[in-house]
Amino acid sequence: MNTSIPSDLEEALQFFEQTSMRDDLVVEFSLEPGEMLICHNYTNLHARTEFTDGGVKRRYLLRLWLSVPDGRPFDPALLERSAIYDRLLQKSPVGR
Repeated sequence: MNTSIPSDLEEALQFFEQTSMRDDLVVEFSLEPGEMLICHNYTNLHARTEFTDGGVKRRYLLRLWLSVPDGRPFDPALLERSAIYDRLLQKSPVGR
């Protein structure tokens, strides 16, 4: 079985990665205690850098899925993914 990526797809992925890392397109920031960020997951490409909990500096993340009547349509598979996240969170020590 051939599992290699076709060359045109590889080229497209490289272009996407290079474009997504351009200085004129990237916004980097740190949130301070008491601050929060709200973004539209379906219109923003986003990531985060590595964070290691330690001492008094601990990461606290809450995920909130909102649905807006007559809002932007999206792939129903995302609802399935949110249900998976919910189940995982309920099983974790943080979610209890």
